Amino acid sequence: MASEDRLNRLYGFFASDIVVVLVGLITGTILYIFKKGNPASYIVYLIFIVVLPVILSTLLLKKESNRSRRRRNSFIISILSCTAGLITLILIKGDGDFVFFIFAYLLSTIVLFLINALGYKVSGHAATVAGPTTVLGLTIGPKALYLFLLLIPFGISKIKLGEHTIAQFFLGAMSAVIATLIAFIIMKEVI
Repeated sequence: MASEDRLNRLYGFFASDIVVVLVGLITGTILYIFKKGNPASYIVYLIFIVVLPVILSTLLLKKESNRSRRRRNSFIISILSCTAGLITLILIKGDGDFVFFIFAYLLSTIVLFLINALGYKVSGHAATVAGPTTVLGLTIGPKALYLFLLLIPFGISKIKLGEHTIAQFFLGAMSAVIATLIAFIIMKEVI
C-alpha cells in the first residue's frame, strides 16, 4: 500500500501545474545555454512564459471552482502572456530563437484553446512537453528530441489520474508539434 501511495504522489506531481512551469523554465534555459543567447531575450522569455503566467493564474484562477472555466481562462492567460512576450521581444529586437520559441508557444496555445472551445479535450501538459521539445530539436539539434521521453511519465500520470484518455494526450502532443512546425515555417518566411 505504501508503494502505491508513493506512486500516486508521483502521478500527482507529473500532473501538477508546477511541472508545466518547470518544463518552460528548463527548456528556455537549455535554449539560452546552447545558443549562447542574449540575456535580455532570456529574461523576457522567463517573465512572459514562466513568471507572469504563474502569478496571473495564482491570482485570477485560485477561486475558480469550475474546472472547464479554469482551463479556458488558463489558456487565455497563456495567450495574453505569450502575445505580450512576443511583442516585447520584437520591440527590443530579441534573439530570433526566443522569438520563435514564444511564437510557437502562442500558436500552440491558440490551437489548444480552439480545440477545447469546439468541445474536444486535449492535453495541455502533453503540448507543454512536445512543443518546447520540438523547438529545441529545430534550434539546437536532434539530441534535444530525447526530451520527448518526458511524455511517458506525463502521459502515464494524466491517464492514471483519469484526467485524459490516451487519445487526448496524444492529440495534445501532436497539436503542439504541428503548431510548432507551422511557427517554424512562418518564421523562416519572415526572417
